[in-house]
Amino acid sequence: MSAYLGVAFALAGTALNAATYVLGERLLLATPMSPEATSFYVGAYCCFVCGIYLVVYTLPNWDTLVTHSIDAHAGRIGRIWLGYLVLIASSAVHSYYYFVVLRTTGSGAVHFSPPRAKGLPRRSR
Repeated sequence: MSAYLGVAFALAGTALNAATYVLGERLLLATPMSPEATSFYVGAYCCFVCGIYLVVYTLPNWDTLVTHSIDAHAGRIGRIWLGYLVLIASSAVHSYYYFVVLRTTGSGAVHFSPPRAKGLPRRSR
């Protein structure tokens, strides 16, 4: 894979990740909805995008991307599944706390407020 393709994937991933936040804010502003519904729609959007990637790219290249790489590095499938389980657990924790922040502060506060040092006065706008 060329470096340009890698950069393109990184940029596309960043844009899609940013789009989830914009979508969440747009959903909240367009129709008032609960934090639970917002979290659901953002999660469904992410699953949809990841599912498209899996179907379009990963599954057709499964042997090259997965099986061959495991065999070439003498990998153990049990360790790989353990890694996936840890990834799923950490994603679940992240999603839960994302929901908690949405519930307590709202979507705009989560994504668009710059960090501020303690003791500094707020800037007037």
